[in-house]
Amino acid sequence: MQRKIGGGTFWRAVAAMMGGVVGVGVFGLPYAFLQSGWVVGTILLVAIGFAMYLMQLMVAELCEHTPGEHRIVGFIQRYLGPWAGYAAVVLFALSAWGAMSAYIQVGGVFWQTLFSPFVGGSAVAYQLLVWGAAAALIFQGLRFATRFEPAVVGAFILLFVLFIIRAAASFSAGRLPVTDWTAWQVPYGVVLFAVSGLAVVPEMYAILGAQKRKRLPVALAVGAALILFLYFAFAVSVLGATGSHTTPIAFAGLSTLFSPWFIFVGSAIGGLATFSIFWMVGLELQNTLRIDYKISRRVAWIYTVVPPLLFVFRSSSGFIQTLTFVGGILIALFSVLLIWAHLRMRDTGTCRVYGCSRIPAWVSYLLMAVLLVGAVIELRPYLAGLL
Repeated sequence: MQRKIGGGTFWRAVAAMMGGVVGVGVFGLPYAFLQSGWVVGTILLVAIGFAMYLMQLMVAELCEHTPGEHRIVGFIQRYLGPWAGYAAVVLFALSAWGAMSAYIQVGGVFWQTLFSPFVGGSAVAYQLLVWGAAAALIFQGLRFATRFEPAVVGAFILLFVLFIIRAAASFSAGRLPVTDWTAWQVPYGVVLFAVSGLAVVPEMYAILGAQKRKRLPVALAVGAALILFLYFAFAVSVLGATGSHTTPIAFAGLSTLFSPWFIFVGSAIGGLATFSIFWMVGLELQNTLRIDYKISRRVAWIYTVVPPLLFVFRSSSGFIQTLTFVGGILIALFSVLLIWAHLRMRDTGTCRVYGCSRIPAWVSYLLMAVLLVGAVIELRPYLAGLL
C-alpha cells in the first residue's frame, strides 16, 4: 500500500511541476528561435533549463532547512534582510503583472479566433473580456479556483501536445532558420520566462510529504526533462511547419494549417486555459499582498488586476518584448536574490548538520554573474530610451 501511495505522490508532484511551469511562454519560443536559429535556441533552452533545475534544488533546501512555512519572498527576507524582502516582492509583483499581461494578449487571440466569426469584435474587446472576467474571479479567492486548476492545466498541456502533432505533420527541415549567434539575446529572455518555475517547488515539497528529501530532486529532474523535451518539440515542429511565416504568438501562424474544427476546439481550450492561468497567477499575487503584507482584500485586488491592464494598453511592447522583459530582467534579478539567500543559508551551518546538495559555491556565483550580465544586456535598450 505504501508503494502505491509513493508512486502516486511522485507523479502528482511531477504533474504539479508541469502545471506550474508550462504556460504562454511556450507560444513565444518558435518566433524567438526563428531570430537566432534553432541551434542557438536549443542550446539556450537546455542551459537555462539546467540552471533553473539547480535553482529549484536550492528552493527545496530552503524549504527543508527553514523553520515555519514560507514563500520564496519569505526565504529571501529571512536570510538577506528586510531590504531584500521588499526588493523581492517588488520583482515578484512586476513579474506577475508582466505574465498576466502576456496572458491577456494570448487569451485575447484565442477568444477572438473563437467568437469573432459569429459576433465580430476587435482584439482589444476580447482582451478586455479576458481581463474583466478573470479580475472578477480573482476577487472570489483561492478556494473557488482550486476546483478547476487540475482540469485547466491538463487541458492546456493537451492543447500543447496537439499543436506539436499537427505542426509535425507539416514539418520540413528546409524551413528551419539558419544559426545567428549575434541574436542570442532574443530567445534568452523568452526561454527564461518559459522555464521559470521556482514557486512550484514548495507545492511539490508538500505533495511528497515524508518522501520529499529523497524523491523531490528526482521529481524535479523528471519534470524538467519532460518540459524541455516538449518545448523543444513544439519550437522545432512549429518552425519546420511555418518557417519564416512564424508569428510572435505561435497559434496565429499555425491556424492556417488547421482545419476549422481544430481551430475551434484549440481556441476554446486555449482561451479557457490562458484565462484560468491568468486567474491563478493573480490569486497568488493577491494572497501574497494580503497574507505577507497585511493589505486589505479590496486594495490587494486592485493592486493585482489594474497594473496588467495598464501595461497592455499603455505600453507599445508586443508579446515577445513582454516575455523578454519579464524573463530576462525581472525573473533574472529575482533569481539572483534567491541564489544569494541559499548561499546565506549554507553559511549558517545548516548544511553541515543536515546535509545539502553538492552544488559548489562557485556554481552559485557563476549563475548570479550570468543572470546579472544578462539582465544588464536586456536593460540597455530601455535605458538608452530614457537617456
